[in-house]
Amino acid sequence: MAKIVIIEDEENLRFSIAKRLQKAGHTTVESDTVEEALDLIEKDEPDAILTDINLAGKLNGLDLVRTVRENGFGGSVIVMTAYGSIENAIEAIKDGADEYLPKPISLEEVCLVLDRSLGNHKVRNQLTLYQRLARSKSKERSLLGESPAWQDVVSLAQRMAHLPVASGNELSAILLMGETGVGKGRLARYIHDNCPDPSAPFVHVNCSALPPTLIESELFGHQKGAFTDARETRQGLFELADGGTIFLDEIGDMPLEPQSKLLIVVEQGVYRRIGATSERKANARIIAATNADLMNRVEDGTFRRDLFYRLNPLTISIPSLRERGDDAVILAKHLLASASAQGTAARTHVSSGHDRGHSTALLARECSRTRQCHAAGGVPISQR
Repeated sequence: MAKIVIIEDEENLRFSIAKRLQKAGHTTVESDTVEEALDLIEKDEPDAILTDINLAGKLNGLDLVRTVRENGFGGSVIVMTAYGSIENAIEAIKDGADEYLPKPISLEEVCLVLDRSLGNHKVRNQLTLYQRLARSKSKERSLLGESPAWQDVVSLAQRMAHLPVASGNELSAILLMGETGVGKGRLARYIHDNCPDPSAPFVHVNCSALPPTLIESELFGHQKGAFTDARETRQGLFELADGGTIFLDEIGDMPLEPQSKLLIVVEQGVYRRIGATSERKANARIIAATNADLMNRVEDGTFRRDLFYRLNPLTISIPSLRERGDDAVILAKHLLASASAQGTAARTHVSSGHDRGHSTALLARECSRTRQCHAAGGVPISQR
């Protein structure tokens, strides 16, 4: 549930709101002044702020709304106002508040409005995630292949998909191992799509593509001013993957320092934004993938032994296409048909004999020629 800062100078009302929200499962921190509340917000990193507008002290609720938004606070902000101060509520909305509650307030209405606002922010965060990751829009999620070796992999993936995101404080972690091109990314997506909540976020992180200096910031986020270019507070990918799956592709290429932070996330289910003083709860299934021999990496000192043993119990070893009978032929024909559908029909014969190891090379060459043909206006490709 959410962590909420309540700012209200009427003690009885503040106490009543806090108790009602705690009963609903939330964690609350209370204050009666804006000055104190700003310190609490910076320290505790809440998910939502509930504040009165008229408060004792030099600063009022409007000042708080403006200040937290200027500082990059991305959570929900709800203001409470007396009936005669609707103009102030409108001003607060313009300054960045999400909702307002007229006094006298109903404690049930507080819960309803808070849940609605938190839900809206979760949707916005997911949209931000889609924009940042620029994921492929392909809807093709099927796992093509009929060989016994591949069907064993699919069966194991289906069982792992039903594991809970977390068990106690530990997060579920699945390791996919196999050569480049065997379908680790597609299998990770398949596991997510078959989990109890496939509509939850799926975050794909290519560990080898991120500069070492940015990996920690990308995964865990940072506070405004945490380093030279941190001009605003930014959520990390673990935060954006809340309730869903974070796919750490090419984890064998992750530098040692962020590996230690990742170990804490797997073991304890918590992380800390760069520049923050408090921990945040992680709630995402971890799927890691690599084409490297991680045990060799452990022996040569480039991969943490303790992290390896945390990831290793739930491992799926994906066989190469060479070991999967005619699956390479099935994949080649399927992708050639997809490529042909984009332009001029490309016709090819893919052998199901011992040359199947060349199917992927043939596929790449034929698909490339098909695209070139389409770009050139549909000049036919010669039949092989």
